[in-house]
Amino acid sequence: MKYFTLFLAVGLFIISCRKQPTGEQTVPYSTEEDIEIADMFHNAENSLEYWGTYDGTLPSADGTAVHIELTLNQDKSFIKCTEYTDRNPVAIYNDTGVYVIHRNLLTLHPEGKEEYYKVEENRLRKLNEEKQEVEGEFQDRYLLVKNKGLPERS
Repeated sequence: MKYFTLFLAVGLFIISCRKQPTGEQTVPYSTEEDIEIADMFHNAENSLEYWGTYDGTLPSADGTAVHIELTLNQDKSFIKCTEYTDRNPVAIYNDTGVYVIHRNLLTLHPEGKEEYYKVEENRLRKLNEEKQEVEGEFQDRYLLVKNKGLPERS
């Protein structure tokens, strides 16, 4: 009986020494790692219907306008039509290939060199060779806007 009373007294002492909840709950702060983990689950590939046809007129290195129509298919293939309208005669080039999306970065793999775009809501922003947005006076002109849904299959 002595041991029972001793264990009961020690148990009550330990329980009474614990910090009592105050009714306030703390919310853990977000770290960069938490934000990065959230971005892994919320990105273009799993949150947006990015496939479809986009078009726009982009500036080129020689100062002429280049009209681009880019169709992204659900099977990860693409068709890109590039039209140099300021040339005489008009020059039209067609590229096909596959693409990859990692987070919000779209990488086209045509037969030539890779091209990069940032996937945004209903538009694609052309990126430079270092996968960065073009900066400067014409930065808002490097956009392709989505204009159609998925092309019909024959």
